Amino acid sequence: MGESRRKANRNQGTSRWRHVGRRGGSTERGAGRSSGALTKPPLSGLGGWLWLVQLGLALQLAVFAAQLAGLIRYLFADGGWPAIIDSQAPDYHPLMAPLAVYELAELAVLLLATAMMLAGFYRRLQAFPAWIALYLLACLGAVALECVFILLMPSTRESVLQNSLPALLRTAVLAAAWIPYFRRSLRVRNTFVH
Repeated sequence: MGESRRKANRNQGTSRWRHVGRRGGSTERGAGRSSGALTKPPLSGLGGWLWLVQLGLALQLAVFAAQLAGLIRYLFADGGWPAIIDSQAPDYHPLMAPLAVYELAELAVLLLATAMMLAGFYRRLQAFPAWIALYLLACLGAVALECVFILLMPSTRESVLQNSLPALLRTAVLAAAWIPYFRRSLRVRNTFVH
């Protein structure tokens, strides 16, 4: 009876210090205690600056959905499409119909891409940092192409200064800030691992 109790105490005593060696500290008594308290846990999780990304993607999803619904309503319910393709209208331009189709396709694709970004963000996919970089560049390209379309039509040029140019600058600033963050951030590397 006494022998089994001694073996249990001996095993308990060695297992008590086994974890110290695993943390990178010494296996000597008391040597690993202070080093474990000084090391900070690695940055990971959807906190820090990533909460802004989450908020931005959620808001962008709502904005794209509202813009797409508004454009569909204007074109097909409010009689906008016949007015756009009427060559007798005073503001007619042959690029108006292609611009409307482009904006419909652009908003639908960006809405779907934003939903995919949110799904990849919450699933913490390892590919998400690359996806978000491509997404931001695609948004920048889409807004730039829309600006070119609008500049080609004399009746809508003033709209570039009011709407499209600020959107282009805002998208460029966002891409310039977030792409390097997703490439260099330790939190991003530790969070998107699946």
